[in-house]
Amino acid sequence: MQQPPGWGPPSGHPQHGYPPPQGYQQGPYGPPPGWGPPPPQPKPRWYHGAAIVLPSLFCCFPAGVALLWTSPVFSKNGKVGLTLAGAALAIFGVISAVNAPPRDTTSTKPVATSTSTSATPQAAEASPQPAREPAVEVTAKALAAAYEANEVRADAQYKGKTVMVTGIVNDIGKGVLGGMYIVVGTGAQIEIPAVQASFSKEFEGSVAALSKGERTTVLCKCRGLALHVQLGDCEFMR
Repeated sequence: MQQPPGWGPPSGHPQHGYPPPQGYQQGPYGPPPGWGPPPPQPKPRWYHGAAIVLPSLFCCFPAGVALLWTSPVFSKNGKVGLTLAGAALAIFGVISAVNAPPRDTTSTKPVATSTSTSATPQAAEASPQPAREPAVEVTAKALAAAYEANEVRADAQYKGKTVMVTGIVNDIGKGVLGGMYIVVGTGAQIEIPAVQASFSKEFEGSVAALSKGERTTVLCKCRGLALHVQLGDCEFMR
């Protein structure tokens, strides 16, 4: 039986009984470009792996950002999140360095004088030490809440004054320039703002003996709000 006219595959479309898709043109060596499987993706270089990118991001922020955004290993959302985390860590380091107390460079050697060594008690009492201003006692929770509610009012009440702050140790760390700090709050896992107290090198042993979750009291100067309430010139109260 002879096939009626118009039946079968159309002219120019191999071995198909249906019309070709829109824009399909059979080439001399196979389907047109874009109709086959996607080309294989190149393998990432060794310095684009997480083991190189993450330490670089948190140790050397500019170089880490460059490696992160040229790496095909991370998604776009992951790159944005890691960039923000690295920037926050860098800001913390700068704040800790700014608030670290300066080293005392004055000489502690006694100065020879021509006066007699048999000084009287009255002469020793003639130069009394300056009295320390009374400290404002406040909990870490109350201090952070005051700054969260109204930073201007809290500055007028606490900034530049000596405060005695009691709370739970949330974090312990070191600044970019070697200063040490502890973050004190209520013990919650995420607490912003909390209270960040900075210490000089002489308190390294006391800071090293602390543990997260431990209750402590510090005597410091209030420096104001920078993500956390910043305290400087700190010492421990036992």
